[in-house]
Amino acid sequence: MRNNRWIVILLVVLILLGCNGGESNNSNGNNPPRANAGTDQSVSAGVQVALNGSTSSDPDGNPLTYSWSLTAKPAESFATIASATSVTAYLTPDLPGSYAVQLIVNDGTVDSVADNMVVSARVNNSLKINPPYSSVAYEDRDGDGVDDKKWTRTYTYNSDGNPATSRIASRTIWRGHIFIL
Repeated sequence: MRNNRWIVILLVVLILLGCNGGESNNSNGNNPPRANAGTDQSVSAGVQVALNGSTSSDPDGNPLTYSWSLTAKPAESFATIASATSVTAYLTPDLPGSYAVQLIVNDGTVDSVADNMVVSARVNNSLKINPPYSSVAYEDRDGDGVDDKKWTRTYTYNSDGNPATSRIASRTIWRGHIFIL
């Protein structure tokens, strides 16, 4: 009976050693990094938000690369993330609503599990124009000063500040500017 007990203990020790003490490592000894997209933020529509991934980490101390993306946004939004491969990226919500942001980091070997945060954009009440009013905008994704989408979007707002109508036309009128008409 006493010998059986030692055999059981020896088997348990061998199993734990074979499992590396219960820790989860890849076969190459690399642990996955941990993404941290930061806390949820709330801003006025049209205000740029800094997305900070600097608290992401790698347990092995490997340098990280960053990949920010928008996983959800208001239906008519053309918002994109600028500097999406940097530790600090930027989002300018163009419409009131929720913008779901995802961060994945990579340590040169494996991706992290995605970390998500939400940017909530509210109506910008600092505009001192009596509704209804319209705005015209364009999108320059690559920073070359040329409208990449070749569109003009016009919004009409109700007296409560909520969009009443929205339409997309064929071209922008002025490159590089957003105008309130």
